[in-house]
Amino acid sequence: MSTKADVLSPKAGIELGQESWTVLDKGGNGPVGVTASRNTTHQATPNLCPFWLEFPRFDPDAEAPFVTEFEKLANLMCWSAKMRQKQLTKALAAEIEFHGGNLSRLERWQSLCSEVGVGSEPASITQCKKALQSRFVNLFNLVDHRRNRSIQVVCFSSFKHLYEDIRNTGKFPRDCAKRDGCMKALLRRV
Repeated sequence: MSTKADVLSPKAGIELGQESWTVLDKGGNGPVGVTASRNTTHQATPNLCPFWLEFPRFDPDAEAPFVTEFEKLANLMCWSAKMRQKQLTKALAAEIEFHGGNLSRLERWQSLCSEVGVGSEPASITQCKKALQSRFVNLFNLVDHRRNRSIQVVCFSSFKHLYEDIRNTGKFPRDCAKRDGCMKALLRRV
């Protein structure tokens, strides 16, 4: 009779969202008595976009950079290039909506101006748009800042420098920026 305990068996009757394994005797003599478990549910936190909770096998980090987190998810899910693009657009739209808050239209524009370092708070949407014309910001970086306020928004001194950064992160989906209403002012043709 073997006493080696190295066979794992799922255990039924565990609390919803829990997986549990009981170690069995290799000889089939029943459980040895060691149980291991892990929580497979994700709790929504105030700064975690609900999009990430759609994937129970994925353990999201609400403060990680968006592209890093999305790549981890895409690799876990083994998405094709076409599915990656579709899910990227869905994830970004959800992040933008989630972090958009309940601000009025003018307040959203003023908030964006503040995020990208416009010195004084413009008094109108038109003034906000004019102030943003001279800003070169990678929109993925802006999403990262909204996910984690300790990440600073990087304003590039020229389109050339912005373009070099975009080559590393990839292009931000135009539809997502337009959907936000304000971010579209920072779109640049690449």
